[in-house]
Amino acid sequence: MPYGILDVEWDVQITQEFLDTFFRQLTATKSSESSIVILYHKPADTQLVLTALTKTAYSQASHFFWHKTGHSSPTPQSSYTSTVEMGTIAFQPDRTKCNWNLGADPRGRHNFIECPAVTTYLKHADGSIVNPCQKPPELSQWLVSNHIKPGTNVLVIGAGAGGDVLGALEAGADVVAIEKDHRQFVTLGAELCRLAAEENEDDGAEDYKESDKKSRSNKSETRDAGTSESTSKQTKGQKASNQTNAPDKLPDCLICGDEVTKDDVAKGIVCESCDKNRILHEKCVQIAPNGKHVCPSHAVNLQSVGPSQQSQTY
Repeated sequence: MPYGILDVEWDVQITQEFLDTFFRQLTATKSSESSIVILYHKPADTQLVLTALTKTAYSQASHFFWHKTGHSSPTPQSSYTSTVEMGTIAFQPDRTKCNWNLGADPRGRHNFIECPAVTTYLKHADGSIVNPCQKPPELSQWLVSNHIKPGTNVLVIGAGAGGDVLGALEAGADVVAIEKDHRQFVTLGAELCRLAAEENEDDGAEDYKESDKKSRSNKSETRDAGTSESTSKQTKGQKASNQTNAPDKLPDCLICGDEVTKDDVAKGIVCESCDKNRILHEKCVQIAPNGKHVCPSHAVNLQSVGPSQQSQTY
């Protein structure tokens, strides 16, 4: 694990004991000779963070700052608007042993990034916000891409709504995410599955376009090689044959990723809280208290916010 990110929510009080536990766990997962750690924290906790880094042999700590462009928090006219958050990055054994993707020009290595704050938050099935401290993916993408090699392992502790996870993935990392809050964990898992399914659909569409382009190119070459009349007949025959022999492609189930059956399509089974255009396997859904079908993730959410709140499914 050469790369670790700790994202502590803005309203959480950091203590020395908390940081000592974090670094013990981080050390237990680390298998590489060099590593980088990133900690988002409040300015008031800076000295605590620096002390913990020194105790665990992380050196040459540097602070970085994020300016939330266009940020407008509801503050009195007699106060400044807080538009900057900060974090600390440190290296083990030192920064010369870690990978750098930044050039020699100092102007390309500023410890400062500007990007908008999140305005559209990830939400639970009941409409509540998953994490009010959700960060934009651009932030961790910038930090990770400054040092990443393809396939580098990144551990995100406190994954929350997934901003750091998505940013690290965009930077080309292999990501392990940890979140202790069960509701946040379940909703984030469902969101990552949804995004992965969308990406697979996009990849399939691109493959289809490329295949269709090659097919049209082959038909054009055939037309040039033969007479116009014979080629026209052959093309029509090929189209008729393709329409007869090509099987209808059924969509994949959003839950398990396997292709749904015609029976599933006929029954029109969908999760009431997911994309209602996505057909699901009957075996992959559960029945909610209102009698509707829901996927396992949203079934857990319904249990969590239900009147009894006695148990959760893990």
